[in-house]
Amino acid sequence: MPSPRVAITVAAVAIALASLTSCKEEDTRLFDEAGVWTLEKYSLEGMPYQDIDQGRKNRFLLRFKPDDGVVAAAACHEQGTDIDVNSSTCVNAGLSTWSCQCFAYTYEESTMIWQEFAPGEPPPVVGIPSGDGGTGDTGGTMEGDSHDLSLSSFGDLSATYEFHSLPMGLFNSDGDLAKHVFQIKADTVWTEVDLNDDGVPDLEACSQSCFPSEAASG
Repeated sequence: MPSPRVAITVAAVAIALASLTSCKEEDTRLFDEAGVWTLEKYSLEGMPYQDIDQGRKNRFLLRFKPDDGVVAAAACHEQGTDIDVNSSTCVNAGLSTWSCQCFAYTYEESTMIWQEFAPGEPPPVVGIPSGDGGTGDTGGTMEGDSHDLSLSSFGDLSATYEFHSLPMGLFNSDGDLAKHVFQIKADTVWTEVDLNDDGVPDLEACSQSCFPSEAASG
């Protein structure tokens, strides 16, 4: 028969193990970002919100892959024209093309930090902005400046969030006052879009250029 001291020790170990297995790391994110998001509304330079009209729906997209720590941004526009959330269209499939930008990111609570990198390059270690607007030393190689965004729920719409503010130049953002509202969509909005019906998804190359997990499929 085990002694009382041994029994107490075994019980203490069992309680400690139970505590360790039950204490999972708390998820502090405002929402699960994984997947494809489409721009629904935007406010530039402090002006009232503008809606993306029906003919241009699903043409300004974000795709998050948390396992890669990367978000890709794509916008459809006619060849030879600038990307403009106010006017870009893809009416003529033969003349339409997609932009592609890649950002490494981190995400806690209602804040993201994005850092752009060139398509086809490895994602950089995201720097934490210091008080003077620079990037902190996280022990990795920095490529470009990091940019922080605040996230918030938008109205009563489900799976719809306001991003304030996107990096400068992305979807007409000034990096300061601009606000963009995105709504979650099916992954196929990104993975199966094929405007010119050539059998090759339009954004396949963008995914392969931005996401390390998809690079090998190219």
